[in-house]
Amino acid sequence: MDFSVDFFRDEVRNGFYIPTAIKQGWAASLVVLDEIDRICRKHDINYFADWGSFLGAVRHGGFVPWDDDLDICMKREDYDKFRSVADIELPKEFVIHDYERKEDHRLFLARVVSNNRICFDEEHLKKYHNFPYMASVDIFILDYLYNDEEKERERCKEIKRIIAVADGILEGTLHKDTIDRELYLLEQKYNIRIDRRLDSRHMMIELYKLAEKQMSRAPKDGAERIGQIFPWVLKGSKGHPRKYYDNSIRIPFENTTIPIPAEYNAALRNHYGNYLVCRKVWGGHDYPYFEKQRENLQAVADFKLPEFTFTKDMLVRPDAGLNFGDSLKGMAGECIKQLEVMNGQLKEFATILDEAEGQSDVKESILALLPECQQLSVDLGTLIENVKGEDSESARLVTGEIQRYCDALFEVYNLLTNQSEADDSTQALTKNSKENFNNIKHEELVLEKIKEVETHFNSISEVVTARIINHEEILILTIGPKEWQGFERLYDELVKEDKADVYVVPLPVLFKDYFGQIVATDDELIANTHLEDYPENVKISLWTDFNLELHHPDRIYIQSPYDGENPCLTIPPQYYAKELRNYTDRLIYIPSFKTDEFGENDYTDLCNLKHYVTAPGVIYADEVLVQSENIKSQYVKKLKEFAGEETGDIWEAKIKVPFDEEDNEAEIKNVGKIKKKLFYLIGLNELSEHQIINLNTDKQTSEKDSVEKTDSDKKDIIESIKNRLEIFKDNEGAIDLTVGFYPPDINTWNKVDSRLTKRLIDLLSSYGYEYIPIEPDYLKLEAIVAEHDAYYGSASPLVTIFTYNKKPVMISNYDIMSFA
Repeated sequence: MDFSVDFFRDEVRNGFYIPTAIKQGWAASLVVLDEIDRICRKHDINYFADWGSFLGAVRHGGFVPWDDDLDICMKREDYDKFRSVADIELPKEFVIHDYERKEDHRLFLARVVSNNRICFDEEHLKKYHNFPYMASVDIFILDYLYNDEEKERERCKEIKRIIAVADGILEGTLHKDTIDRELYLLEQKYNIRIDRRLDSRHMMIELYKLAEKQMSRAPKDGAERIGQIFPWVLKGSKGHPRKYYDNSIRIPFENTTIPIPAEYNAALRNHYGNYLVCRKVWGGHDYPYFEKQRENLQAVADFKLPEFTFTKDMLVRPDAGLNFGDSLKGMAGECIKQLEVMNGQLKEFATILDEAEGQSDVKESILALLPECQQLSVDLGTLIENVKGEDSESARLVTGEIQRYCDALFEVYNLLTNQSEADDSTQALTKNSKENFNNIKHEELVLEKIKEVETHFNSISEVVTARIINHEEILILTIGPKEWQGFERLYDELVKEDKADVYVVPLPVLFKDYFGQIVATDDELIANTHLEDYPENVKISLWTDFNLELHHPDRIYIQSPYDGENPCLTIPPQYYAKELRNYTDRLIYIPSFKTDEFGENDYTDLCNLKHYVTAPGVIYADEVLVQSENIKSQYVKKLKEFAGEETGDIWEAKIKVPFDEEDNEAEIKNVGKIKKKLFYLIGLNELSEHQIINLNTDKQTSEKDSVEKTDSDKKDIIESIKNRLEIFKDNEGAIDLTVGFYPPDINTWNKVDSRLTKRLIDLLSSYGYEYIPIEPDYLKLEAIVAEHDAYYGSASPLVTIFTYNKKPVMISNYDIMSFA
């Protein structure tokens, strides 16, 4: 299964920071799901995203940002079919964990696992992008429930008793007489024979099988509800309407698709209530799921697992001035000093020209100095143009003065050689002209011209000092168009002030293997920089052309917290924070994203701090600029845990809040506009939830039949949407409408009901609208949100982003035929 570099980037979704390490876990789980999906497609087995994966698919277009595992469910008959072929079909390294095969697995679900051990084999690491841990997908089993609630309660009571006996035997908490009595009663009730010679574990397995048989005993025919009996129905859950699991559709999930109930909005509301409201809660297992695996491995390993660790020498700042002499500023300063000496010599020679007994020697010395002065000044101009760019203001100012200086030098040459000013001024000053020395009669004029040379040199010195040596240079190193958002405010202010030369250098983010070697082709180096996606107003320099030693910026701003410590990504090593300190006096780290504020009870946020706080970018930077005093306190606390309590004062001084916290609030745009931009999203669930359809069959319900068969729960969705469009049209002077479809694949819509889909598209066209297929790409989704003032329509990944940006959201209710 292929994943792009961009998939593994650290990012923030809905205010929550997702590090690369979590993305690796996501990718590994998706590889497992891909194998399950392949088998299910081959053998016509139905499955559905479940729990957080179902919620994430609809609400986020992928994983819930603060979730890290993958859950699916199957109806019992599909699960049995899957298990009958899985051992043969799954890759040889895969295993299935259940209560029968895995000793500590006492759950009535199956877990398909990528490997039975933590694996550092090269091929495994390559396949899973340096992720050595066991990834899995949980398969929950749906059984039919009795319509008679009393009958269901009785079944649950039986199942709980069977499980209690099994657990008591395994744990050794039941007396032998009690065990004998309970086993005898179970044998009588279910007409079975239990082998008393079995050890406690195998006795537990036999009883669990008995319990599972009771879970599956309700007949399919006539059943109105379905559910996960263990543990939820046993705890009193009523399950879900069976109709939700009669039909499925596939919608985007990260870089793939996943099947979900066709009536997904109704199903999620039944399960979670208002599921579109994000509630960042955690429970069920350790976060991240692979952290316990790492701890267990470290406990038995005779070596320390790779991990960024702190040493005191990291706080020792190298002297960036040691490299200053090789920088443009250093070399420009040396050139000016040399030119000052050489121009002093010119002035001295010209002053004694009349008094010298051997005039020809003095003149020869002047003629020897002239080309040296010219060459040195031209070299200085060329160096400045190469470093600063020919079109830069600094280069233009300096080269203009150098041109005037060289013209004055040539005038001196002409006087000394009695050449006409009309001569070609581009000829070399080194031309042998000794035969003309005795004819010179213009000593005073030569002195005046050399004074002009000195004046022009002084101008060069002044502009080089002001625009090169003392002019501040600032380098901004960004790692992507999305991450650039963290620098936009800084860049706008720097450009507006126009007090420094500002360079923006986008760095490519590249795959690396487990041993740290970059794995990228030349084409990938170019593509992964995403130059074409940066704002047009940002002047960009190529990282391959930017010479850190020559530029030696006064300030360097970075946003990559991980440099060489990321588990599968890297940037060019010369741009690691540790290296950058050698070429600047101020290295400043600004996080690429703003997160939500969080505190001591936000477990998952606190877990992820180690990925972007206790990281090279923060440790090596001279300053760290964060969004608020609260976030600063979280940084300081984590860094003291990492580096020792005694370092607290260092972090307190280094980490700063540069702006008032009020300034950090999201800017409310487009205030006062007369015409508002509204995004109207039509979800595929509307066809399945509000219209009689014949999904997953070749037989299509006719329009006439559809109208005849609608009831109070099934409205004609096309007529309902038409009512909305009428109102939007009546208010087009105040509303600028954009229409979107989700999921984006029109083939999925046609599979649900091609007739209704065509009616819908034709309806939109009749009102002058074209639909936009909404891909769950966060950069694109955020761009849509930025362009619009409000959201109306069905559930989609856009809802949470509009809400997060504090823009109005209204979820449509097509059961209400009127709209106001």
